[in-house]
Amino acid sequence: MPLCQQVHGHAAAKLMRLAATALVLFVGPLGCAVDTIDRSADAVPRSETLYVLIGGWHTEIGLPVDQITGPLRSLNEATAGARYLLFGWGQREYYMAKEPTAGDLLRAAAPGPAVMLVTPLEASPADVFGSASVLAVAVSARGIALLSSYLWDELAKEPDDTPRPLASGPHPGSRFYASVSTYNVLYNCNTWVAEGLRAAGLPINGSGVILASDVVERVRGLQIKPR
Repeated sequence: MPLCQQVHGHAAAKLMRLAATALVLFVGPLGCAVDTIDRSADAVPRSETLYVLIGGWHTEIGLPVDQITGPLRSLNEATAGARYLLFGWGQREYYMAKEPTAGDLLRAAAPGPAVMLVTPLEASPADVFGSASVLAVAVSARGIALLSSYLWDELAKEPDDTPRPLASGPHPGSRFYASVSTYNVLYNCNTWVAEGLRAAGLPINGSGVILASDVVERVRGLQIKPR
């Protein structure tokens, strides 16, 4: 089952497909913008693996827990036994709604607060969601560290510098956290994922990324066999 349907159900997936169609019409040729990238890290050995999950219109980033560095590791303390963490991002009201409505969809079209969904997995993303929905990408150990910092910096913090939880997520052990970033139609979940991959040192950035297919197009040439 596609990831977006697991999060929101079939009705929400239909709404999201309508939103994606409207977005294409709204942004027009922006999705074809020139993608200026930094290839200076191309020669760095890539011994680690990250995952890009594709669920309909939506993408997420997956990391093996034992590769995560820095304070981001604290997110796994409450999910003992998890081998992977998934990181999704989106418009707060829509992403957190159990049954999104047309009103939620309209509000998601306007700039607003964002939220991060963190989901623990005991098996690999490819085993859980199917290999057709997962792209594995080789990255350097430094790239994983930089991505860990990117994800940590995206989380809004409590006064004691712990991530600010908002609610339980749709999957066992998953949780929504407040994000410091703002969601809008030109900086959505797929743009956010592309920028995360760029932070990891991959020759990708978020310029012109609107749809999940834009992420797939940029990642496909870097894909390796899922581990």
